[in-house]
Amino acid sequence: MSTHIYGTKYNPTDVQIKTWSVQRTLDPLVAQVTSLISDQPSNKKKGRSKRAHLLVANVIQAIENFINKASEIAHENPDMRNDLLQCMEEVKQTGDEMAVLSKEFADDPCSKPKRQQMIVAARALLTSVTRLLIMADLVDVQLILRSIRLVEDDLQRIHDASNQEELVHFYKQYGKDIIDLSQHAQRRQQDLVDRMEQENLAAARGTIKRTSIMLLTASKAYLRHPEIPYARENRDFVYNQVRDAVGVISSITQGRPIPPTQLLKFDSSLSTVGDLTRALNEFDHIVMMKPQKFNEQIIRPQLEERLESIISGAALLADSLSTREDRRDRIVHECNAVRQALQDLLDEYIQYSRKKSSEENVNIKIQTMQTKTRDLRKQLRKAVVDHVSDTFVATNVPLHALIDAARRGNVQLVEETANIFLEHASKLVEVANVACSMSDQVEGIKLVRLAAMQIQHLSPQVVNAARILAARSTSKVALENMDVFRDTWEKHVRLLTEAVDEITTIEDFLAVSENHILEDINLCIQAMVERNPDRVDRTAGAIRGRSGRVIDVVTSEMEKYEPGEYTEGVMESIRVLRDQIMPCFVERIKIAIDTLRMRSGCDDGKFELIEQELIEASSSVYHGIRDIRNSVLMNPDLEWPSDDDEGLNDEIYAQSQTSSHGPSSDSQQPDLEMYPGKNDNPSRDMMRRLPKEEREQIELQVEGFKKTKRDFEREVLKWDDRGNDIIVLAKKMCMIMMEMTDFTRGRGPLRTTMDVINAAKMISECGSKLNKIAKDIAAQCVESQSKSDLVAYVDRITLYCHQLDITSKVKADVQNISGELIVSGLDSATSLITAAKNLMNAVVLTVKASYIASTKYRNKSGNKEPIVQWKMRLPEKKPLVLNERQNESNSRTKKSTVKKRLEPLHVLILNVKFHCLSINNDRYASYLYYVLCHEHHEEKLKDKWKQIWLKPVVHALDTSTPLHRFLIAEYILPKILKGHPEYLQDLKEITVNPRTLIVCTRIGRILDLCPNIFSTFSLIEHNLIRQGITSEDEQHFIRIKDSWLLCARQKLKNIDQDFANLTERYRTYLKCLINWCCSHLYLEGSYSQRHLSILTLHWLIHLHGNEGIQTVCRKYFKSNLFQEKIKVFFIHYRKI
Repeated sequence: MSTHIYGTKYNPTDVQIKTWSVQRTLDPLVAQVTSLISDQPSNKKKGRSKRAHLLVANVIQAIENFINKASEIAHENPDMRNDLLQCMEEVKQTGDEMAVLSKEFADDPCSKPKRQQMIVAARALLTSVTRLLIMADLVDVQLILRSIRLVEDDLQRIHDASNQEELVHFYKQYGKDIIDLSQHAQRRQQDLVDRMEQENLAAARGTIKRTSIMLLTASKAYLRHPEIPYARENRDFVYNQVRDAVGVISSITQGRPIPPTQLLKFDSSLSTVGDLTRALNEFDHIVMMKPQKFNEQIIRPQLEERLESIISGAALLADSLSTREDRRDRIVHECNAVRQALQDLLDEYIQYSRKKSSEENVNIKIQTMQTKTRDLRKQLRKAVVDHVSDTFVATNVPLHALIDAARRGNVQLVEETANIFLEHASKLVEVANVACSMSDQVEGIKLVRLAAMQIQHLSPQVVNAARILAARSTSKVALENMDVFRDTWEKHVRLLTEAVDEITTIEDFLAVSENHILEDINLCIQAMVERNPDRVDRTAGAIRGRSGRVIDVVTSEMEKYEPGEYTEGVMESIRVLRDQIMPCFVERIKIAIDTLRMRSGCDDGKFELIEQELIEASSSVYHGIRDIRNSVLMNPDLEWPSDDDEGLNDEIYAQSQTSSHGPSSDSQQPDLEMYPGKNDNPSRDMMRRLPKEEREQIELQVEGFKKTKRDFEREVLKWDDRGNDIIVLAKKMCMIMMEMTDFTRGRGPLRTTMDVINAAKMISECGSKLNKIAKDIAAQCVESQSKSDLVAYVDRITLYCHQLDITSKVKADVQNISGELIVSGLDSATSLITAAKNLMNAVVLTVKASYIASTKYRNKSGNKEPIVQWKMRLPEKKPLVLNERQNESNSRTKKSTVKKRLEPLHVLILNVKFHCLSINNDRYASYLYYVLCHEHHEEKLKDKWKQIWLKPVVHALDTSTPLHRFLIAEYILPKILKGHPEYLQDLKEITVNPRTLIVCTRIGRILDLCPNIFSTFSLIEHNLIRQGITSEDEQHFIRIKDSWLLCARQKLKNIDQDFANLTERYRTYLKCLINWCCSHLYLEGSYSQRHLSILTLHWLIHLHGNEGIQTVCRKYFKSNLFQEKIKVFFIHYRKI
């Protein structure tokens, strides 16, 4: 073992590879040697393997390259010259031995002893080359250690500085050296193989970046005021932070374990799932067991013990100060329900073991158990959000109070505010840990705990900085130090807030925030009634803080979505609250507080007017928050709250602006009392409280509506609505129908029966506009079946709009007689959903027929411009390469790190998560894709190549939109198959999708990669041909059934049983289909039959080439005239 400069030790027996650069450099030599000594059959096609002597020459050349490069490195680094030369000599010896033995083996490849000798020599060669690479890697280590030594010297000089001039001089040098060290450490971090070492190194870099400016200001404060002990504590804290971070970089660079004193509290426990979540997950897993494995003596105590531990944790959360009383009652209720469900399940297991129950009953009890634990989870999550909503509001107020007291020089007040500040910081950390306990997002939990730990360490030093400023309130150095610590604190609090928001769901946060704002509004109004200005000011501040939090959280959430109607609606609700409602509320609060403090100058009438205005402004704030929540919940991916959740029973909707058309004027009644349940129209509330049987009937109808909605989305959302009023109107009608359907379930933005009636009127107006546009399209269409279909579908829209208008007016036939809900109009409720479903079906059919009529059957005689433009909607933008998650988990420095210093090819190969849809619409990008996959193919990793380059293309063809599939088939697939035709069969083996098989076969036929159909050909079943023909032109989908009727008439209905050979079946069916096409080419046939026959022949030629199809067609026609016409047709097709 040799020791180098700066204490680096090298162990010749240690050949562990710790960096990617060494591994990537070694990979080519490993591949060459492995190919030479391998006794396994090659995966390459025969005739392409390299000769053994050529492989030997490649190995020798690679060894020479290693030695030449090592010589250059040894010449540039005299400190390590001897060790490098020793490793080079070892590589040269093992390389020469390998060359001799491999040549002998190449001359006699059947000799087993020679093979064994060569294998031993190859292993020795790889070991020696690895040692040489590790030794070369130590050169980089020496550079980093040299930078570390300079930084350590700078730190010591700063620590020992005796005056301000020396400090500034030493800090400037420290700044230069720390930049150099940070760059070296960043490259080393990206090159490390071990994930934990990467994260520790990132944490150390983040600490250095965060504390560098603090080091300067704290040192200045200590030099200016050495008599204050808090100044020394400040300086020592920052100095130790930087020194420990540099020590971590040194330990990781040298491959040594990090000392406990330097470890930045970064261990695996930070990224574990929360305690309560983990306990609930384990409990659910144990409950899910087969009844045959139940053992009462073992399982019952185990489940009961686990449940009691869960309930104990839930009780601690319920008893916290921030947990509301109603929430506490809900948690207790759910805990009792889980207990009872467990006992019922255990009893059912016992009954099953005694053969007195069935497995079906046990499964029912298991489902009940899971439902109860899910409800308990929901209440616990809401309790956590209670804490988050209360604590992470106005997080900087205690800090500003502390700084304000320090600037005044009031030492006693500083101590009082310091206690408040430390309690607040402790509360932030506690709530963050509570949020982690109910989360299962590992990365989010890690970030939350790291941010909380940093705040915990920083809080006492913020107080010390305030004490320094209080003792020397006129000192600019102390004030500068206080400002730096303040900025650092606020930055960490923002990081913690964002991290906590990431592990809490937006639905829970908005529901809880809405209730908390309602509580604050009630308290504010009560304080106004009691004429207490201080309390009004305090509660109004809470309202402003909570509203600001809602705006920030929702705005941050919307940044995760692609811009669209959904995000625009949410941002519009935010804009209304922020720019219109909140300024009005602030103004009303100011007037109210000024009036309360001038009691003598205000009469009762004026005071009542001001009070009424404040109530109206508060009501607007509450409604604005609810509008934001409703807008967010319009996302179909989010879960609507259940009927028994708070925020749904009485107060979730009021004067909502998220409706497509807005509430009716009749429904906008004055909202003078903010208490829930006092101002809603009873119609929707009664719909929520219908008996279970009636609600089940409505839910059954809604499920059918949802299926129709999915069909609607599949057909309509693929079109771009710019320049297409049909799509715009269809989307608007769908949105309104969804709101009306939600109303029947007691949900959605429609509040009253008048809102439903107005929604029906809006649908009628949209239907009339759609009717007019569709009739204009029909007028430009030639006389055809498509025109007749379009007119018929438009008439359906008129009919269903009228039906929807009628059912909406009798919708609210719900009465409350003697305390019992009597639903005399339940049929009209289901009729409303049925009418909406029928209307949506008619809209879908109209969109299809309008497309066909306006693009396939337009009257060419006129010069009119098309009424609407039919363009496919552009795909969402996605990155070319999806980089793996960054490793800097505990600091924001991860956003500023640069990419690895790799060649572009290796970047794409290492990050194999490639989505080809992002480059399909660019020919140059598709060429880049082909070049990269071709270069990677040359590295002779066939299996990896297929996984990286072929599979994403096939996946996109299977699942993407028609426009994407067209672009892939047009640009990417032909280039790949032209360069590597042998992969056509691999493409077909990857997928089972008929459409993709058709596309691959067609492209192979166009490139002359497929043999003739009537000799040997790749097997494709006949139903794929049918799909390939019909999927490209939907207007012929119904008419193609005639070909199947022809096959039935020719006794081919049971074709699978008549022929055992798939090839023969396919040939037989194909001949029948060609004959059917030829039979409809005579002039006696209809236009549509001739058109369909030519279209079918067109696609068959695409699939199987010209010659085979032409031969069958010539045999069908006996007339020489028709044979000549067919010949001309195929010649013309070949020219096209």
